[in-house]
Amino acid sequence: MKSSTLSHIKGLRPEMKQQVQETGVLDFTKLRLEDVIDEYPGTSSDFDWPNIIFVKNMSTTRQQRQAIVWVNDHIFRTDMSPTKVINKGRAAAGHMKLDMAIAAKKYHLTQPYPVVVGRFLMVPTDKPQKGGHHSWINGHFVDEINSFGVKGKVRIQLENGMEMIVCDTKDRLWTHINEARDLFKAQSRRQDFADNQHHNDKQFDYVMTSEEVIADRLEEHVGLAKGLLSKVGLVFPDEEVEELVRQVLDGDTRKYRYGDERDVAE
Repeated sequence: MKSSTLSHIKGLRPEMKQQVQETGVLDFTKLRLEDVIDEYPGTSSDFDWPNIIFVKNMSTTRQQRQAIVWVNDHIFRTDMSPTKVINKGRAAAGHMKLDMAIAAKKYHLTQPYPVVVGRFLMVPTDKPQKGGHHSWINGHFVDEINSFGVKGKVRIQLENGMEMIVCDTKDRLWTHINEARDLFKAQSRRQDFADNQHHNDKQFDYVMTSEEVIADRLEEHVGLAKGLLSKVGLVFPDEEVEELVRQVLDGDTRKYRYGDERDVAE
């Protein structure tokens, strides 16, 4: 990041790239989809998710979902919603929606909640547009936030020396970023403890994939759920318990109606 310069920005129309180079500012309140020429490749778990700087909501309706993604020195456009981009990054790190919901309650985070998985520290910003989505900024890369006389907009100084403009207020955005950074510190302390137990040595040649981590966690939670149900005298089919646990981990808050039909309430 720190070695990145304005001359290395890729993915923009030549006229827009020249404007950014001349001003040193990426004004996301004015950037249009047609200003971005490269398509977003973020479909695999090995994409450079932690270095996403900004995901700009360009959705106009709930059916027409679009976003602009800035990662390292490259800017992309995508037909995915900003929420889907963030969820892909979260899942690639083996993180589930329930993890963030539990952390939000534990640390009394302000809504809308961030998504924090190590260096993937994404904080919602911008007001939701017609599509009902937020934009997201990586709080690790923010150095300063300043108001500059335009109501509802802030100028953000990044650690690479570049500046960007988004729709937000200084106090609101700093509150969310500081909360997300505090959560990151808590995660880091737990990780340091775990590393210390293993003497920071790599024990095995094989490293689990994010999909394997999620599957492993699902199996553990299903086992716990079965034990709890058995403890209170309830017996559910294994596949039903697994589906319910999967829904809970995925943040599905719909109510489950226990009875002969065993339906999930709409």
